[in-house]
Amino acid sequence: MTFPILEFDDAREAIIEPSRAKGPAELPANVLLCFFKDVLEKLESEGRLQVSHIHPTENGPNKLYTLEWSGRTLAVMHPGCGASYSILMEERLIAWGARRILACGGAGVLVADRPVGALMVPETAVRDEGASYHYLPPGEEVALSAAGIECICRTLAAKGYAFSRIKTWTTDGFYRETRKRKERRLAQGCTAVDMECAALAAVALFRGVDFAQILYSGDSLAGPLWDNRGWMEQKALREQVFFLAADALAAWQ
Repeated sequence: MTFPILEFDDAREAIIEPSRAKGPAELPANVLLCFFKDVLEKLESEGRLQVSHIHPTENGPNKLYTLEWSGRTLAVMHPGCGASYSILMEERLIAWGARRILACGGAGVLVADRPVGALMVPETAVRDEGASYHYLPPGEEVALSAAGIECICRTLAAKGYAFSRIKTWTTDGFYRETRKRKERRLAQGCTAVDMECAALAAVALFRGVDFAQILYSGDSLAGPLWDNRGWMEQKALREQVFFLAADALAAWQ
């Protein structure tokens, strides 16, 4: 039997090309994708982020910012939540000039010994979503950029932060994270679950750019019931993760 999701087509040109989307006149090569809208709004209000372009989307205008950080000019954007939406914005950023993409966000944890706020650096992501199958042949996992991973790890180590190098489970079935599927992912070595990593990494590989990510541990699926753990209320932590990501991205050559 064949299934549409497994019909990988390696054609380099599609009917709709991201290069045709109108973007900024110039985009820095280093781009930070930040999933913390609250942090971006705060930093914009403080004048630390400058709006360089406003991109129209069905969810409303999406702001592209510039951040001057450690002697580098970085582009910053919220890519939208979920694999399919976030890669739409990633595609456009790559078409406009992004070459090194670093994302910061939160993830659920599958293991009991990881408290809220623990820093995690994905090395690989299990492809339990649909978007990556349009960019890579069918497979269980996708690797993130080795150079980006090492840059993040060096940055965190130099600043004295503990962190874990992990495998994450990327799924677009938020309400279908069943106990049986969780056990399968644990058996594969996953310790966290997210909704975008595998897709973002697959697009980067297909387009020939680098992608890496830093996550903080939020809600927990380790027990018999889901525990929110108030992970979205960690305002100071989320801002801290943003600036750690900016530090790593500014050092990424």
